[in-house]
Amino acid sequence: MEHYLCMNHQFLLDSISVHLRKVRRAKRLTLRLITPAQVNVTIPYFVSFKQAHDFVLTKTDWIYKTANKLSQSPKKQFTQDNGLAAHKDDAQQLIASIIEKYTSTYPYAHKKVFVKNLKTRWGSCSSAQNLNFNYRLVFLPERLAEYVVVHELCHLKEMNHGPNFWKLVTQKFPDYKQLRKQLREYSFYCL
Repeated sequence: MEHYLCMNHQFLLDSISVHLRKVRRAKRLTLRLITPAQVNVTIPYFVSFKQAHDFVLTKTDWIYKTANKLSQSPKKQFTQDNGLAAHKDDAQQLIASIIEKYTSTYPYAHKKVFVKNLKTRWGSCSSAQNLNFNYRLVFLPERLAEYVVVHELCHLKEMNHGPNFWKLVTQKFPDYKQLRKQLREYSFYCL
């Protein structure tokens, strides 16, 4: 794996161009895969470029895996329209397998499971007991995807984020606080 830091705050990770950009309003480092060959990193002003560079290097497995999935998509352009179409089936299969895996711990009835192009959420649970998930779950590490699905399953029993809700979550994810923090590091532009 070759990488080098340039003066213009870009570097190459093998053939993937990583663009580092400081943003005044940013509160945390975020990494976004724009295309299979480009990653954008948003950096808060209190974080150095060196720290951001090191952060990216800790995410190389995810970057390569996600870039590979994007490059295998039927169209090279990853847009709002074809992104959902290209990955909806994979997302539905992933979500169904996670629900099945955790059904003995969380045996709560739900009506329908929808895979959507959600702009700001990984998942949600409606009062009608429908589960909604972002198709981009397929790009998350497995444990994070499982956490998102279980989080929404727990809302079938507790429609809030009170103590009883978190007790349900901790049955399988006692490290949920760390997982929530990690989840914030993975986001995508909706082009």
